[in-house]
Amino acid sequence: EVQSSGGDDNVRVQPTSASSATVTQDGQPIVNVSNVVGGTFTVNTLAGTDDVTIDGSNAADTFAATSALVTITGRLAVNLLGEESLALDGHDGNDIFNVTPAAIPIFVDGGDPIGLPGDILNLIVAAGTNVLFNAGPENDSGSLTTNIAGTEPVSLDQIERIGPIDGGGVGTATINGTNGADAITIIARDASF
Repeated sequence: EVQSSGGDDNVRVQPTSASSATVTQDGQPIVNVSNVVGGTFTVNTLAGTDDVTIDGSNAADTFAATSALVTITGRLAVNLLGEESLALDGHDGNDIFNVTPAAIPIFVDGGDPIGLPGDILNLIVAAGTNVLFNAGPENDSGSLTTNIAGTEPVSLDQIERIGPIDGGGVGTATINGTNGADAITIIARDASF
């Protein structure tokens, strides 16, 4: 288990392989984790107001994230305790983010677009959940909120596509435009896209 200072901290975790990761706190290296048996380790931010960022690589990564666990395919999984916000940073590559809304805000940064298909955000929710998309200041930014009690928004930037909202049948999907002229395109397809 890696613990932060107990104050207000910004912790970054870069899983580098299936058994190793680099952890920094407030921009300073604090530990290189290696030879982890079992494929997972824990970051405990203790007291204070703490932000945790999980970094992907410059290749195409697939993230699965809740407020308690973040996995990146082929890399060391990270258990989380005590954070007040979570960020996922895909860096370069066509990344896939499978995110479950939580009681803390989650921010997803796809990183630089590398052509099509670009970065994809899939929201994982229960059947019958209502989802609201609020457009951001750029065409690849915004936030997704749900009617699930106690959940915070999933904010996004540099995301080229929002994939199917996985929940076995979503309730209502609402898209809010901006105060300016908006061009909103919705493509109704089957579950494969």
